[in-house]
Amino acid sequence: MNLASAFGATIYGFNIKIPPILLSKMKKENIEYRNSNVIYRLVEKIKEDIEKTLPPETIIEELGRADVVQLFNVSTVTKKKIPVAGSKCTAGTLQSSCRFKVIRNTTQTEDESEWEVIYNGKISSLRHFKDEVDSVKSGMECGVCLSTSTNQQELQPGDVIICYTHKKVPRKCDWTPW
Repeated sequence: MNLASAFGATIYGFNIKIPPILLSKMKKENIEYRNSNVIYRLVEKIKEDIEKTLPPETIIEELGRADVVQLFNVSTVTKKKIPVAGSKCTAGTLQSSCRFKVIRNTTQTEDESEWEVIYNGKISSLRHFKDEVDSVKSGMECGVCLSTSTNQQELQPGDVIICYTHKKVPRKCDWTPW
């Protein structure tokens, strides 16, 4: 009990009866105690407590894809030419608030680790015809303007634009004592 109190630990017991004097002392010192008469339930409780302490895992969730069909320049109000990737959304949804990456050489290999990432970051504009939109669904054509600090001249027809987000998921403990 002294170690559990010093480190804020939980005491686990299997099929044990604790004297009332010790229970009151544990309650006074805020020591958590978990007891079970069934061993697999005790193991489940331990695994649940371990999973609660694990930091969440960040995974990349792909929301949509688009193929770059054509590159063209659009004039702004200040007569500045901005390069735009004329694209067609082929899967999912492109959302302007999410992150984007542009990849090349997807037809040469299925292995994503061998794809060449041309750009990774936010976009400055997502348009459907002349309208600024928040999202574009599969089958629709759109214009994608990467961040203004990026050299969009590197883009080529055939590149793939992937819209993704970072998602936090709880980690699971795969420990089994038997």
